[in-house]
Amino acid sequence: MISKNDIEESLRKKFKGTDYFLVEVTVSESNDINVFFDKPAGILIDDCKEVNRFIEGEFDREVEDYSLQVSSPGLSRPFVVKEQYEKNIGRDIKVKSKEGKFEGELTGVEDNQIKLSFLELKKGGKKKIKQQKELAISFDDIVEAKSVISFKKK
Repeated sequence: MISKNDIEESLRKKFKGTDYFLVEVTVSESNDINVFFDKPAGILIDDCKEVNRFIEGEFDREVEDYSLQVSSPGLSRPFVVKEQYEKNIGRDIKVKSKEGKFEGELTGVEDNQIKLSFLELKKGGKKKIKQQKELAISFDDIVEAKSVISFKKK
């Protein structure tokens, strides 16, 4: 069986010096391999073909019988690596943290945290007041974060 670590190591070497970044590699017990990667501008079919051919060149199907799927992580999958947050600066995301659930614009990414800007509704007497809030959330406190899929124009 092919090792997940071997695939990750090979891909990190291939991606070094490029704008590609590795998001996740999974290998099932039946040797079904899924590779998720991305780049800031998004990936194209040709990028997937290139990575697929690279893996097939590194890991011989005659020696190891495996199936291989190579793709972007997609919009509905949770963020796994810091580069996904960086790619989504300026976009709305949903964050489930140890402190609660938040939705807003990702405004920044630092070494150990993200910055989120969102509107908070507060009751001010009989009126509801919208107040812009900024929140810093540590990567250690993030349980899950995803892009917000919206078809509205801002």
